[in-house]
Amino acid sequence: MSTSIQAFRENESRRLGFDLVVSMASMGLKRDTGRGVWPVLFRDIFVLEDEHGVLRHTVYVVDAKRLPVRTTQISDRGVLNTLSAVAKRRVFVDPEFELAGIRHGFSLVVEMTPRPKRQRMSLPQSVRLPDTPEGDRIALGVGPGGPVAMTRKEIRGMIVAGAPRTGKSNLLRSIAVQAARKGWRLFLVDPQDHTFPIAVWERLDPVSVTNCIDGFNAFLVDIEEECARRSRLFNQHLIDGLPPEDLEAYNTVADEALPPLVLLVDEFNSFALRVEFADIARRNQKYGLMCVLAAHSWRARNVPPELSELMQSRVCFRVESIETARAVVHSTADARAALHLEQQGRAITNLTGQYETMQVYLVESGEIVALMQAGATQQFDGRPARVALSETEQAIADAVIANLYGVFSVDRLRRLLAGSVSDRQIRNASARWAAADRRWFEAPIGTGRPLSERFYEQTGLSQPDRAGQGTPLETESEQGGKADQGGKAGKGQENRRNREADEVAWVEGLIARTRAPDRLAGEA
Repeated sequence: MSTSIQAFRENESRRLGFDLVVSMASMGLKRDTGRGVWPVLFRDIFVLEDEHGVLRHTVYVVDAKRLPVRTTQISDRGVLNTLSAVAKRRVFVDPEFELAGIRHGFSLVVEMTPRPKRQRMSLPQSVRLPDTPEGDRIALGVGPGGPVAMTRKEIRGMIVAGAPRTGKSNLLRSIAVQAARKGWRLFLVDPQDHTFPIAVWERLDPVSVTNCIDGFNAFLVDIEEECARRSRLFNQHLIDGLPPEDLEAYNTVADEALPPLVLLVDEFNSFALRVEFADIARRNQKYGLMCVLAAHSWRARNVPPELSELMQSRVCFRVESIETARAVVHSTADARAALHLEQQGRAITNLTGQYETMQVYLVESGEIVALMQAGATQQFDGRPARVALSETEQAIADAVIANLYGVFSVDRLRRLLAGSVSDRQIRNASARWAAADRRWFEAPIGTGRPLSERFYEQTGLSQPDRAGQGTPLETESEQGGKADQGGKAGKGQENRRNREADEVAWVEGLIARTRAPDRLAGEA
């Protein structure tokens, strides 16, 4: 390799290493001392090539003797995803990097081979806001890979930067319109009364809007009180003996679903809050709180590590200073690109897992007028979204409903579906259906588990009619055994008849158990 190419690679490696150090420090992976900031530093840098001289990996060996944080914090998936977005390449951890028989220790490894190129599309100059997606997805814009829509949990929290007339206010209105259509609880803060005019948005219920610091502080008090109420409700609706993990889990077991809480703040930096905002956002995420903070100017002190960790989604329109861009976008190159975005509604975002350019959806005045003419947001529907079953799961579900009258039994399914569905596939389906995000089973009855109401609601399948229950449908082998009953019964035929008798006894016992409460109620 020529000296010039080697020098170029060394400079590129150092520049990328600097970006990684700065990004980790901005995420809180540092320690503040009396002498200044103590960041994560690298002791050595190795450039690894293949036998053809092609650059494959760049390895940054962490200086473990002067490490300000634990290695587990660097290994966090969220941290590595952010570093991958900064590097525009996959970044992973090697706990014990070894080269030529020498162990160098904990290292960050950057995969230098380019990612497979996705089919890209040219961004439109302007694109109207589409119909609001189903469920809790929010449509945000169009990126190089197509439309970008994210759930509330995927967004977590968002920081938006943009100079006047770049699209910042339009993005906030887009989120507000979609949230209002879904029946979510909205808190809107706009000191300039431009993005969310009080005279317009106060017509909606349940939407609260303010343009002053006292109103903002009052909103935070209301959010704290509402989340405290939700905490009590979570403790009254236990799942497997524990409170629900989040709002989505609560809404699957509660009689009345709770809507998410959305706090949209324009010009966030113009407020001097009386409370620690990051603490409120962190404590109440599990109760459905999503925060979107926007400003035309950001500084590093405005995005402390504890807030940066919560607000992982970033959208940067054209800004007027590199300092603002760097506070929002961790990548130096992308921060510079944000200074030259000319198209209105065009922004640099990390919403797709890496920093890319996106054209934000345009909210036309007619969208807001139509929403206001309705006079109120629609009723929040907290029912779980419809789930599409795989071909194997559909076969299992059909057998459970038609043959076992809605009771899942691995042993009986194994015999019913022999030759078409393997034992492993049945057990995998059992584990998935019992998982916390589905909970498709009720309490066990004998050796089986009845399918829950939630299963039928999410899959759209009909419940079996237990009024006309009889014996289970026979498998082909059992039908063949019955056809041979006129001849001499062998041992295999006798075993099949015994299994059939067991099936009949099992179903009769199941019917007796499920009808017992009704019989006792009738006797009473």
